[in-house]
Amino acid sequence: MGRRVPLRLALAAVAFALTCAGASAQNRAGDFDFYVLALSWSSSFCALEGAEKGREQCAPGAGHGFVVHGLWPQYERGFPSFCDSGRTPPRAALEEARAIFPSEGLARHQWRKHGTCTGRAPSEYFADARRARDLVSVPDAFQAPRSARA
Repeated sequence: MGRRVPLRLALAAVAFALTCAGASAQNRAGDFDFYVLALSWSSSFCALEGAEKGREQCAPGAGHGFVVHGLWPQYERGFPSFCDSGRTPPRAALEEARAIFPSEGLARHQWRKHGTCTGRAPSEYFADARRARDLVSVPDAFQAPRSARA
């Protein structure tokens, strides 16, 4: 007789499999339940890895606090991703993204992974991210840290 798997572990594995299966079956642009606005603390990123990789957001004097990491379409369980990763945002859309993303590389990545699943044009996706970010009130103490390594 085979090894017995604890019921809790078996149920967790089934739930994970169903979540993944549901997400991949629903990976259609514009088909999602809600957005998540993901912000990240730039100083932590720079202290952990960004400065070593020469990331522009970690340049001396950049002074970023919370930055938009992405605007992610979500299902109640799981999320779509890379719906049409071959679509490249045009230069004009990337210029719009510059105002809210700390780097063009991050904006491009977020568009490929998440933006393509929104069913929106690149400029609309970046405008939506800006509007969502504008609704967040960040305390003054976290607006512009004194050091990129703080």
